[in-house]
Amino acid sequence: MCNRRKFKLYVFWLIWFCVLAFGFQTTTRAATTETWKTETVDDSEDVGKYTSIAVESWGKVHISYFDYENQDLKYATNDSDSWEIKTVNKTEDRIIGMYTSIAVDLLNNVHISYYDATKVHLRYTTSADGFEQYTTVDSRNNVGEYTSIACDSPNSVHISYYDEGNGHLKYATNESGDWVCKTVDDSSNVGEYTSIACDSPNSVHISYYDAGDGHLKYATNESGDWVPKTVDDSNNVGEYTSIACDLSRYIHISYYDAGDGHLKYATNESGDWVCKTVDDSSNVGKYTSIACDSSDNVHISYYDEGKGHLKYTTNESGDWVYETVDDSSNVGKYTSIACDSSDDVHISYYDAGNGHLKYVSSTKSNGNNSDDHLWFKCFISTLTDGCCIKPHQGILRGLGAIWERTTD
Repeated sequence: MCNRRKFKLYVFWLIWFCVLAFGFQTTTRAATTETWKTETVDDSEDVGKYTSIAVESWGKVHISYFDYENQDLKYATNDSDSWEIKTVNKTEDRIIGMYTSIAVDLLNNVHISYYDATKVHLRYTTSADGFEQYTTVDSRNNVGEYTSIACDSPNSVHISYYDEGNGHLKYATNESGDWVCKTVDDSSNVGEYTSIACDSPNSVHISYYDAGDGHLKYATNESGDWVPKTVDDSNNVGEYTSIACDLSRYIHISYYDAGDGHLKYATNESGDWVCKTVDDSSNVGKYTSIACDSSDNVHISYYDEGKGHLKYTTNESGDWVYETVDDSSNVGKYTSIACDSSDDVHISYYDAGNGHLKYVSSTKSNGNNSDDHLWFKCFISTLTDGCCIKPHQGILRGLGAIWERTTD
């Protein structure tokens, strides 16, 4: 037993030596110039609405979306280096798959929440069991629209969604082993356009629309209880919200200003909520989606309804800079964005002109950013918060597992 423990300790320190020796060496990669590559993922008839995208630790892409022609939930991945497409939940005489949302946990299992429009229930499925089980999470009447899903570091699942029957914001989680549903905000007519995110201590954050007052709202269980608050009380703002939490645990929200037809953004990184207009072009900002990279830069995809184009903006340079990513005719609705471990950007969206699911990804070039900061953040965050920051989360989680086995 003693020799076995010594051997495991030797393995632990050998791996940690490799991390220190090779992981912190400077690597040079792109920082400023985006090169976009556009693909049609599914060219079946009328597919791609309600698309949602997630990227696993080593860059493989996963997309859930709705097949309107067949009324089914579909899923696409490039895990085998080419796009594989499958119908995940196919039920005769049922409308399945609207309001899909997708997340990948630290074990690279895929989790999808979606709306059963026939039974008007919230449903869930996962690749952990091969998408063979379809769970009804909330079977109450008229619940499940605007679902949004996220995974925490213990790989528990969290879902926010709209209770249309009561006009409330609801939340479900399986962290206890069973699905537990609760009402987060029981104000009148709140919860549409909900979006969810988890931070490193596994607190949950939700942005959503207050249709009664026309405001952007936000709720968190960081204190142990759910605390809703109004973030932007301007007139008629908050539709199409999307939320992200950066590595410093600050919250970032993109949303649509229907009063002015602009894209807006809110963050609490200064300590107080600050709201600003990011793109004041005419009639832009619907279908927003937000993500943060490893340097806490913010990336937002959104729809330019005036021109029918997909747009993208980032504050990576210090100022907000936006561009048109796809200027084909009538593309960009239902956008969803994610950043991978190299800080490249991935966007899925609907091509309404052709009725197809499309995808665009960026590759950075001509920059000199170092990945050292990511290793450092990963090391410090793992020690202090117990979380693991991609792309090296597998190594650090492996180190932790070896350490636990050698010291038990």
